[in-house]
Amino acid sequence: MALKKIKKQNISDIVFEQLQEQIINGTWEPGSKIPSETALSEELGVSRITVRNAFQRLISLGLIEAKQGGGTFVKDFTDADALGYIQPLLAYAKPNINYFLEFRAVMEPEMAALAAQKATEEQIDAMARFADEYAKTDLSDVDRLVSADMAFHFSVAEATMNPIIIKIYEMLREIYSTNLEQVIGSLGVDIGVKYHTMIVDSIRSHDPVSSRRHMRQHLQETLRLYQAKNDTEAES
Repeated sequence: MALKKIKKQNISDIVFEQLQEQIINGTWEPGSKIPSETALSEELGVSRITVRNAFQRLISLGLIEAKQGGGTFVKDFTDADALGYIQPLLAYAKPNINYFLEFRAVMEPEMAALAAQKATEEQIDAMARFADEYAKTDLSDVDRLVSADMAFHFSVAEATMNPIIIKIYEMLREIYSTNLEQVIGSLGVDIGVKYHTMIVDSIRSHDPVSSRRHMRQHLQETLRLYQAKNDTEAES
């Protein structure tokens, strides 16, 4: 996508958006050196100050970096870099547990359906082991229950073989842990024990319809019971 002359108001925002688009659409590839402030100001028909302000916003977002005496480059992200930027934002936001359960009820049924189509026998056996560990762990051992529950749901994510889905769930690991600790502490393990087995059986049968349905029932029932219990406690 070619850069365009700036003819509108809010010039600073428009310049920023155009430069950001060059990165997002791959015109400026990771690790590449981008044009200088002078060159961009001439191409866009704006002042160098305007371009410099856009550069500062891109730097603050971690999209570009300035190297002493070497110019400005598109940041070449590693997985660790990406997680480093996103995870603190998620931790700071501290999403309400109801919202997080809603997020899971939207995402994970389709994740289970995809896993049913792609999962290997080895991956399904791993799911079954995690489900079994969860079912056999004493309710007093919350840390182990949380670990087994996370391992089960993350094994479903891994069975999708979709790197974007897997990365999303890796980024949510800390929030997931807090979420599961609260849910188990409030509701116990009966819902998980019931539905984990049904989900594993559906995925083993490579039945995306049943896998989707059982995961949705699992998370919707969890959300409903959690909300009902907390509403009751708030009234008492």
